[in-house]
Amino acid sequence: MLAIGLPAGFEFGVTAVYLAIVYSISRPFGAAAQAGFGIGMRVVQAGFMTVVALGFAVAPVAGQNFGCSRKIRPSSPWERMTSASSRWNCIASGLIFVSSMFQGLGKPIPSLATSAARVMLVAIPALVLSRTPGFQLRWIWSLSAGSVFVQLTLGMWLLRRELGRRLDFAGTHLRDR
Repeated sequence: MLAIGLPAGFEFGVTAVYLAIVYSISRPFGAAAQAGFGIGMRVVQAGFMTVVALGFAVAPVAGQNFGCSRKIRPSSPWERMTSASSRWNCIASGLIFVSSMFQGLGKPIPSLATSAARVMLVAIPALVLSRTPGFQLRWIWSLSAGSVFVQLTLGMWLLRRELGRRLDFAGTHLRDR
């Protein structure tokens, strides 16, 4: 049980590392800038609360289907997407939370790895850029938005690979683990 719970919990701890880095980078800009970033993060979080809830619901459904040797048949999320470009980041973030599928499969490490990769894709360039003349805090938002799509792509690739290894898509039985 800890083999699934600890990595899943640690994945949320990675977010704390990200926030600590961003707040340390934004310190020279003053308390107002830090507060603005915090407010922006809360607005973003509120915007995809529904998607996060759906993402967390995936793990039990995946675990039940996987445990009883049934092929998982989700409809394509791309079919339900709107075409508004301002929603892409929110949609990608929501789809990332579908990584709870890994917990349903008993494999939480790939999800943790994609979260850690995203933090590194933001943290390292942000730390470097913060030392350049003319640095602006909005650059962190841009880095974060780009990293969401990298995390999404990596997570979906790993999930597809894992399902391909463990499920027989021609039939409905589990392959040997």
